[in-house]
Amino acid sequence: MTMTYGLIVWSFVGLAGLLAFLFLSMGVLALVRRLVHRSSVAFRISVVDALVRIAAFVVFYLLLIVLGALLLVFFGTCLISSFDSGKPSLRGIVMLGLLALTSVLFGVYLVSALFQYRRDESPERVEVTRAECPRLFALLDGLVHRMGCSFPKHVYLTTDTNACVFYNTGFWNIFLPVRKNLEVGLGLFVGTSVGEVEGVVAHEFGHFAQSSMKVGSFVSVAVTVIRNIVTGGGWFDRWMEHMPGVVAMVAALATLLARPGSLWLYELVDGGYGRLSRQMEFDADSVAARTVGSDVFASVLCKLPVLAEAQEAHQSVVGQLGRKGQVFPDYFEGRRIVDGFSTKPHAPMISADSLMTEPARVLAKSRVKVIARGESHPPLEDRLANIRGLAFAAPLDRERSPAWELVPPEIVSRVTDRFHELVGNACEKKLDPVGRETFVAVARESFAKARIANPLLERFFDRQVLVLDVDKAVRVPVGENPLTAANADTLARYDVAKQDYELLMSVKLGAVKADRVIYDGRTYSRKNLPLKEQADCLLALEREAIAIDEAVCAWFYAHLEEADRPALCQAYRDMMTCWQKNGAKGDVKAVSDVYDQLVDLLDTERQTVEKDAYKEMCRRIDTLFARLRDSVRAADFDLLRETCDDNDQQTTLEEIRNYATTEPTFYTDKQLNADAVQALLATAATWTSGNRCAWWVCARRICNLVE
Repeated sequence: MTMTYGLIVWSFVGLAGLLAFLFLSMGVLALVRRLVHRSSVAFRISVVDALVRIAAFVVFYLLLIVLGALLLVFFGTCLISSFDSGKPSLRGIVMLGLLALTSVLFGVYLVSALFQYRRDESPERVEVTRAECPRLFALLDGLVHRMGCSFPKHVYLTTDTNACVFYNTGFWNIFLPVRKNLEVGLGLFVGTSVGEVEGVVAHEFGHFAQSSMKVGSFVSVAVTVIRNIVTGGGWFDRWMEHMPGVVAMVAALATLLARPGSLWLYELVDGGYGRLSRQMEFDADSVAARTVGSDVFASVLCKLPVLAEAQEAHQSVVGQLGRKGQVFPDYFEGRRIVDGFSTKPHAPMISADSLMTEPARVLAKSRVKVIARGESHPPLEDRLANIRGLAFAAPLDRERSPAWELVPPEIVSRVTDRFHELVGNACEKKLDPVGRETFVAVARESFAKARIANPLLERFFDRQVLVLDVDKAVRVPVGENPLTAANADTLARYDVAKQDYELLMSVKLGAVKADRVIYDGRTYSRKNLPLKEQADCLLALEREAIAIDEAVCAWFYAHLEEADRPALCQAYRDMMTCWQKNGAKGDVKAVSDVYDQLVDLLDTERQTVEKDAYKEMCRRIDTLFARLRDSVRAADFDLLRETCDDNDQQTTLEEIRNYATTEPTFYTDKQLNADAVQALLATAATWTSGNRCAWWVCARRICNLVE
């Protein structure tokens, strides 16, 4: 026994020394990485840094296991000694037994996490075969041959706007090879060529085509396994739910010793992986640019954000139809219809026969760029600069035909049918097909409510309007027409400056964990952020923005008929009320804040929480319901009804009003009422999103009065 005890002790000491050495190595690597930032050596250093961090987590985990064994041997020895020394006391036996049980559960918890297995599944994916999509598989064959990587295990299609490689993960996948699957979103085919789609897939293949990428793939799997260990939710947690109270309490004590340290080290690992992942993105971009040409791959990178925005607008219309029990069967024809309504000046129309040379125009440029810790992708502007610096020429046989030629129409129909089936399931309705005219009418009505017809007016009102005192604003002397592009640009700069300041404050307070903060091209640490400089800039722009908004209000008031002026003033007052409710001290913001805190505690898969957080969960549930009730009682329901798109939404609004008068039972002394908690979360989410839309009704009302 003494030999075993000594072996465990020396193992513990050796592992502790190794852990200290690894932490020292991290510091050295961090220093070297600063000296060789963005050089060819940076990637290799990032790989070594990520591996050292993973090794530190593994050593820490082994230390915990050795500690558990050490405690078990110690308490077991004490228990045996108490019997050998004579008649032991009952109290001593119980205490030693509980401590031994703690050690056992501590070890079981640590080992159980190593046998978790996570499947990456999505019901929207439709698997396709070589016989069904010969042209798509021919493109994949060509890429596999040129890049020297393995062919995907399965190929899936969805309606999304991108492509990705995914795989299932378990602890043993750190040591055994992982077969990757490929998902291609057909939304990517809208306005792109075969060559551009080939570039996106080449980028995904680039993540595991090269030897350096294979190391990155190993790191990715290892980080995923570590995440599974830290977040828990495996069979050990489910098993503990059914154990007697004493055992559950002992288990909570045992895991309390391991989880905080594991979480801290996971964040350390994730930060290192984030830096490596960003380097891997640059490397995979280089592979894609070499395959299809720098100009082609840069073009599809510029198109992707535009396509994603258009898809979001289209799916909003699809959702409105779904709530009515209707569906337009031709998904991508519907997408083309919606694109015609949703085009904005900063989001140009794109087509397969032309390359997009620059990203969509932004109305005002941010001065702040934050590289968040763990963020996997570099900013788009950095990726474009990297690609253009390589200047790879496009192959002479570059495919310029529309990407739709890769997939037969019947396969497209199968994918869209699956998507519509899921929409029907979400709406809990059987969807009946409608014709093109009906879909056009719904889309037109949707954008009439969501947009202001005059693009210039939209720039003045698609934001927080700073008219705090309407009676004062209408007395501002009327000069030249303030509705100019220059004033709209000033308002856009103010909004971006406000976002920049809030982002810097989030970094300062630790809400956003940043690897780097770049302000006007200079790099800052968290301790010396340029908050005063940005605050001065914001204050100057705020004065200009207030003057512009008040001048606009006075201009409208002066040029309206006397009979319409009260309606204008009331619309401005309602708009400010909406903003105040959603502002820092507003009742709707108070609901939103507690909702976010509650979601952070709630395990959304099992609708429960760790037992040591149960009391805090109950407190937040009570607080959320109380704030929701107070907010609903204080609401202007006439205004909120105007935000509803259909009868179903009006019904939902009345249901929220009725819900606020009830007294739901959310929990007992032993467990949460999962259905009641989920109903509360759904109601709070609907309430906050509906109130965020209410200001837009007021803005449209103002614009309708003056047009």
